[in-house]
Amino acid sequence: MKLRPSFFLAIYLFLIVAYAFAYRYIPDATKETDFTLLKSIYFSTVTITTLGYGDITPKSELAMMIVASEAIFGIVIIGLFLSSLWQSFASRIEAQQEASITRRIQVKNLHSLASFYKYLHVVIFDYEIALVELTTPMSKRQGKKKPNSEFLFSDLQDIYRPSLLTKSGFSKPVIHHYFEKLDAVLNEFKFLIANFDLLEYPAIHQGVVDFLTISKAQDVREALYSYETMGGGGKLLKDTLEELIKEHEQCPDGEAYQSNVITPAILLYRTVKFQIQQILLLEEEFSKVMANPAVHTDAAR
Repeated sequence: MKLRPSFFLAIYLFLIVAYAFAYRYIPDATKETDFTLLKSIYFSTVTITTLGYGDITPKSELAMMIVASEAIFGIVIIGLFLSSLWQSFASRIEAQQEASITRRIQVKNLHSLASFYKYLHVVIFDYEIALVELTTPMSKRQGKKKPNSEFLFSDLQDIYRPSLLTKSGFSKPVIHHYFEKLDAVLNEFKFLIANFDLLEYPAIHQGVVDFLTISKAQDVREALYSYETMGGGGKLLKDTLEELIKEHEQCPDGEAYQSNVITPAILLYRTVKFQIQQILLLEEEFSKVMANPAVHTDAAR
């Protein structure tokens, strides 16, 4: 427990007054004939500070012992006072330095995060385009750039149709394009978690972790990809799945369709709904980071 300098100063002043009263009322304490209270305070002050002018001196042996003890106490208390004063000053300087270092680290981390997001934003934008394709029938895709988390289950009906995007080579199936862009986002999110301190941004940290967890746990790509080559009676499973999706505007109950052709689509629907909500929330949180004045101040420097 660190004691404040004011504590030792208070003891010091108390001792001056206490010894002054001792000198005043002890018989034959000094050689003075008219030893007033003011003179006793003066004598106590001169003694405790070890100045010892010699104008007032103790008379009896008891008084000499009291004077000696006051001088010793004075030296000890002054030493403790100065030590406490220095520790208080050093602690304040150390706290200021730590605060300054912490602030510089925070600003550096903020600037790095903002710079990384400029690239991440492009990756997320490509992913959102893939989400629009996945959750929108081909006839309704024109002009849509932002995914809608309120999409219907039946809106997944064209997941095996061509993407028609230049980046996809026009012919890559929508479901392949979606998982390709999802993997790109997942890789960048893993990099974000591994290389940036997100303790100051708990919403971003938790959002990214949740996104990674759900996306990994409910990845049904292998089942959906297999439908492109599996089937019977001249009909592929992907065609059967497309028909089932068109028949259900709302998402079917997963419990009622366990081990069924439509089950991977149900899991995909639920996962994509979560991903859209999460990615929009993350963009909102990142926009707050980019709006921080420190980002633009650092950039200007």
